[in-house]
Amino acid sequence: QRNSARDNQLYDTVRGSGSNKNLSSNTTYSETANDDELYGYTSAFNDNGFTVTTGSSNFNYANASSSTYVAWSWKAGGNKNTFNVDDVGYASAAAAGLNGGTITPTGASVGTKQGFSILKYQGNGSAGANISHGLLEAPKLMIHKSLDQSRNWYTITTAIDGSADYLYLNTTAAADNSSVTVPTSNLMYFTSSAESNNNTENYIVYMWHDVPGLQKFGSYIGNNSTDGPFIELGFRPSVVIVKKTDGSGLENWRLFDSVRGPINVNNKHLLPSNPASETTETGMDFLSNGFKLRHADAHQNQDGTTYAYLAW
Repeated sequence: QRNSARDNQLYDTVRGSGSNKNLSSNTTYSETANDDELYGYTSAFNDNGFTVTTGSSNFNYANASSSTYVAWSWKAGGNKNTFNVDDVGYASAAAAGLNGGTITPTGASVGTKQGFSILKYQGNGSAGANISHGLLEAPKLMIHKSLDQSRNWYTITTAIDGSADYLYLNTTAAADNSSVTVPTSNLMYFTSSAESNNNTENYIVYMWHDVPGLQKFGSYIGNNSTDGPFIELGFRPSVVIVKKTDGSGLENWRLFDSVRGPINVNNKHLLPSNPASETTETGMDFLSNGFKLRHADAHQNQDGTTYAYLAW
């Protein structure tokens, strides 16, 4: 919801639609901690979109009267069966070619052309455990969330400096080095962290790698100027998310898109890590081949500070 402070809602076809399937990027809630019947939810995935319901309370997160909303949707591998790769459904992980790791997924939707994989799995508590991600190259961004317990959104990325770093999608915390083995073209690895690999606990993980002309993940260094850094993407972005990863002070993740901000300076942002309504305090230009920072502030352009970016 854009015009009021409401939790961000995330749904996917691997877990399914309907009541108690909501995860919120700004909270640590498990799936069942959200009373979707009360707050409204995504009730169906359709061939040409999705359907939302109206909750029974005044805190309607999906379809409140006269409220404004925005949604971002990613196409993975379809939902014809429990395991899906490039719109082909399979009944087992082995049939889908996803059984090569020490952990076998319990559900999957993998789009190899778009470099996007969604896996549901049960942890085994073993450091060094791994799972077949189904993509054609190593993912650069991996976002894990426990379905059973109240835990952080454990976000691993190699986009900042090439090594494995971790952040939390639901907090303002800076990035820190991770001891996890960086993924390969076949496997994603785990530590024994409860946020991604507690024994018998169920998780969902969303993974992406760079695809020329479609998506790119990396980092830049701020200069504290309205003539800020230009980040070359090779395409005009539709969605850009930035996160301060070091330096003084902590900052929320910030999300910009071309639908809410079609005219430069694009300054309408929402916060994946915070339920706050839409604000316009910072901004950037969306250009034909990338984006350029246009505000001198700590949110996204502090001098000498590193920021991670996620761009589609």
